[in-house]
Amino acid sequence: MPMAARQAAAWALCTASNMLASILIPVGPYHTDMAQRAVDSARAQTLTCDVRLLHDVDSRGAGWCRNQLATGIDSLFCIFLDADDELRPDFIERCVEAYQPGKYLYTDWFEDGVRCDAPDCDAWVNTTVRPHLVTTLLPTMAFRQVGGFDEQLPGFEDADFYLKLRTFGWCGKRVKRPLMHYHGDGQRSEAFKQNPQRVAIRTNTMNRWKDQLMGCGGGCGDVPTPQADSSERQLGDVLAKTLYPPATQFGLGGRFYRRQLYMGQEIWVAPRDVQAFPQRWQLVRDPSTEAPDVETVMALAQAGLAK
Repeated sequence: MPMAARQAAAWALCTASNMLASILIPVGPYHTDMAQRAVDSARAQTLTCDVRLLHDVDSRGAGWCRNQLATGIDSLFCIFLDADDELRPDFIERCVEAYQPGKYLYTDWFEDGVRCDAPDCDAWVNTTVRPHLVTTLLPTMAFRQVGGFDEQLPGFEDADFYLKLRTFGWCGKRVKRPLMHYHGDGQRSEAFKQNPQRVAIRTNTMNRWKDQLMGCGGGCGDVPTPQADSSERQLGDVLAKTLYPPATQFGLGGRFYRRQLYMGQEIWVAPRDVQAFPQRWQLVRDPSTEAPDVETVMALAQAGLAK
């Protein structure tokens, strides 16, 4: 499905939702005995939520299993919880309190009884810091916009997924509370650590998106961003259609759209340029209006307070 159609479908599905969140638990053959712990922690949430699990009987991988689980939901948010981990009862409630449109929420965690602090920003971009876990409060439409997890990767599919989210303009926001327990009992991850191609796969994964990453702001001064004279998408851009076909276009502040433009071409443009030059651009899509709004999220949270 073309990207624009996929984005439209994601928005239509998610705006029709009356469920706040779905917790999705992939269960590998080696996690069957411990999955109930994860399920119990999901069902113990202080906010009512949908809980689903899928047994990966054919060992097709966590990426495939997560994609299958997310296909049939219509909740505003999805939460991927590995079967050997568990959530604190207030995971959803505390994440919802910190929600901002255009963001997904990640948290600190406990590992072997020790608190682990997630980075404040750039968990997947800056390779010198430990990333956050795969378990986040993620807008479902964001998952659908990027096409889910890469099912072909034998590992690092979580890094690939969150880097891909960043290229679409979805940034993470840290909730400074340890709201889950990470147990790290996965045989798949342990086996992958012994894979002789592990370093090459990791390098390829990180390099796959590095030229498309957008900055998130908020104190992340070292975030790589496109140059000011680039026509590549930048944070906050809107999709616009060219109304007349010059070879190049200039915008406010000296931004230079280099591509050979033609009538009706759709490219990413700074919103101020669309507003300032309506004879040049026609707005097609504004991603900032697509994320669930705060009022809807808070209303569903209030309605879903567990009794």
